[in-house]
Amino acid sequence: MSKGEFTSVAQAVGGIEKLINENCKDKDTLGIITSGYLKPEEALRLLMIGPEYTQVAIKTEKAAERLKWISFEEIKKVDDKTLRAEQKEYQERFAEEMAKISED
Repeated sequence: MSKGEFTSVAQAVGGIEKLINENCKDKDTLGIITSGYLKPEEALRLLMIGPEYTQVAIKTEKAAERLKWISFEEIKKVDDKTLRAEQKEYQERFAEEMAKISED
């Protein structure tokens, strides 16, 4: 999902917090994004990091109805080495973005 699509859906349902799945596996990221420490635009920058399958999960019917699917790609099982490398890259990019936000 592009940033523009995500922003449009978030606005339609009443904000980014309405799209965040509190039952996600990544509780650290969830805590940072929902802590109130970040402005909505900063939270969006963090949510857009990483491969699509690590990005926010849409949790409301209203949000899902507002999506416009352009194309799809089948996600195949990823081997552990690739997954670890992607997780490391995600954590590094997340840390870099948090450092930029702290400087602002």
